[in-house]
Amino acid sequence: MTDDEILLELAKIEFGLDSFLVKDASPETRQESYWNPLQSDAQAMALVKKYRMDVWYEYDRDKWAADASDTYYEANESLNRAICLAIIEAHK
Repeated sequence: MTDDEILLELAKIEFGLDSFLVKDASPETRQESYWNPLQSDAQAMALVKKYRMDVWYEYDRDKWAADASDTYYEANESLNRAICLAIIEAHK
């Protein structure tokens, strides 16, 4: 899956939206931020907490692994990608 496809699927699961460009402007700072758990460690970890996921690093295989609701997904690209893909698989 491409990054855009992953973010679109997660936006549908999380917000029921057809777009991943979920913009949040803080009234205090007037800074805009976009929802992108593939790039934001804090957003990815919020998903781990929300879905009560297990994540770990497999040293012998040099890969990140994530477990969400009886599904298992691993990725060597990044921990955030493994988290996002595990959530998508859990909701299929």
